[in-house]
This record gives sequence, structure tokens and C-alpha cells, in this order.
Amino acid sequence: MDMTSGKLLRKSGETLCDALEIKPVSNEAVLEKMKEKFSGNKGFSAFGDFLEVKGIKFESFSWA
Repeated sequence: MDMTSGKLLRKSGETLCDALEIKPVSNEAVLEKMKEKFSGNKGFSAFGDFLEVKGIKFESFSWA
């Protein structure tokens, strides 16, 4: 990912708004949408699934 002109971009040029399938909006609106999609007991797992589907590499941590 790359920060360019205040927009979070993947190497493909997709913005976070594109990934969340929302119109370009303010940072607060993006965070609100993320809160809706990734809250609750399964929020962390849902976020990992989202990143995987979008082809965004990440590492997760487990206490186990």
C-alpha cells in the first residue's frame, strides 16, 4: 500500500473506498463503514477475510 495525495492506494491503484465498494468519501465515513462491516465477535476474522479477498497481504497474531 502507498499513501499518495492523502489516499490509501494498493499497487493496483484501488483506493480503500473502492475496496469497501463505496463512493469516495471522507476518512470519517470510511472508518464508519469499516466499523459497520468489521465489528462484533467475528470482526477480526471478517477483516482478515476482506483483506484476503482484496489481495492485500497481512500477518495476523494469535495468543494460541
